[in-house]
Amino acid sequence: MNNQTVDPEARIDDAAPGNYGTFVTLKQADELRGCKGFPEPVAELRPLVEAAAVDAALHDPRFPPLSAAELETTTLSTTILSAPTPVETAPLDRPQAIEVGTHGVIAAENGRRGLLLPQVATEHNWDAETFLAETCRKAGLSRDAWRQPATDIQRFEGTVFAETAPGGPIEHEPLAATDS
Repeated sequence: MNNQTVDPEARIDDAAPGNYGTFVTLKQADELRGCKGFPEPVAELRPLVEAAAVDAALHDPRFPPLSAAELETTTLSTTILSAPTPVETAPLDRPQAIEVGTHGVIAAENGRRGLLLPQVATEHNWDAETFLAETCRKAGLSRDAWRQPATDIQRFEGTVFAETAPGGPIEHEPLAATDS
C-alpha cells in the first residue's frame, strides 16, 4: 500500500465539491464492529460520512448498537467511493474485470443486493472469483450467481482514510489507478 499520514487538522469540508458515495467501517481489535454507507454518489461528503458513521455505530443489523464506552477501543475508517459502473463482459469473464485491491463489487438480482469494499478482498486474501462469490453470498444469492447473466455485477474504486489506533493518526490509502 502507498499509505500516507493525513494532517489531523485537515477538514472534510476541503473535499472537492460534488456528490460522493461512502462507507464507514468500525473495528475493535481488527474485528468488524459495524459498517454502513451509501454506494451511490448521493450527497456532499460531510453529511454523508456523518450519516454513515451513525448508521455503522447504531444501525448495523449484525451488531448491537455501539456504546459510548466502546468508542475508546474502536477505530474508524471511511472509504470514499467512485460511482459504480456495470461490469459489461460475458458472465464467465467477470473475474478478469475485477482487480483485487482496486475494485469493490456490487452484486444484485431480484431485489437482493450485496456490496463488498475493495479492501475486503485484500484483507481476506481472496482472488477475483472468491470476491465475486462472497459478494453474491452477502446479497443472499448463491455463491455462483455471478456466473448468471441475470445477476447485475458492478464495480467501483475507493479511497480509504483510516485511524491507525482508536483516536490516533489517520492514514490515507490513495485511490488505485486502473486501465479499465
